[in-house]
Amino acid sequence: MNISTGGVRRAGDSMGELSGQTKGRLAGALDSSETAGALDPAWSSAATLRECAGDWERHLVVLADRMQRLSEQLHSSANEYDAADAEADARMRAAMTDLGRV
Repeated sequence: MNISTGGVRRAGDSMGELSGQTKGRLAGALDSSETAGALDPAWSSAATLRECAGDWERHLVVLADRMQRLSEQLHSSANEYDAADAEADARMRAAMTDLGRV
C-alpha cells in the first residue's frame, strides 16, 4: 500500500483552515435571528426563534471543533506512516548489512 503522507497532511491543513474559517464566520452569523426574536418578545415564536438560533450556533461550533480534531488526526496519521516507513527502511538496511549486502 502506498500512502502519500504529503497529501494526507495537505488534507489536514485544508480541514484545519476550514475549521478556523467556519468558526470565524459563526461570530454574529445568526444575530438577525436574535434581533427578530427581540422585536416583540410577546410573540410566542420570539423565544423559540432565539432558542433555535442558539442551538444551531452551538451545533455548528461542535462541527467546526470536529473538523479541527480531524485535521489533527490526519497530521498524526501522516507522522505515524512516515515513522513506520523510516523504521522499515532502517530494519531493511540492518538486515542487508547483516547479510553483507551493503
